[in-house]
Amino acid sequence: MFKAVDEELQKGSVGTERVVSNVGDSNSKEDQEKVEKKNIVVIDSADAKVVITGFSTYKGAIFGETAKLLVEITNKSDRAISVHADHISVDGVMADDVSFLDETVAAKKTAKTDITFDELLVEKGKEMPKFEEAIEGKFTIYDDQSYDTLIEKPFNVKLK
Repeated sequence: MFKAVDEELQKGSVGTERVVSNVGDSNSKEDQEKVEKKNIVVIDSADAKVVITGFSTYKGAIFGETAKLLVEITNKSDRAISVHADHISVDGVMADDVSFLDETVAAKKTAKTDITFDELLVEKGKEMPKFEEAIEGKFTIYDDQSYDTLIEKPFNVKLK
């Protein structure tokens, strides 16, 4: 595994680290996963904490291109919560049709999950986003039993 640490840190609590590794048994260039680690706290309330922990891209010979915005969700409350991401855009172009995140987290637990952008979901005649500038969207946290909205918060992750 190759690992290199960027010398520049972005403002606030954001750091980056690039990791490149082979996925599976293949050594082909197509089967390489690239990970850029981040630490962006989007939500930190009495009920929950949502941190964007990285961004990864993978191009496989079989399934094509996949990109993931890595997310860690901590449920600080005494009840189960559901976290949903929507209104997702990549480089200013809406990408709700090729991305998804819907995660339930038990009381006092942490989930490591992701917002996945999958080439298999791209409509015929359209392209996978290029992921050159930013990923934007909104996290909504619901009470898992009553479906009452607890928190809504937009996010914006700069990719370069």
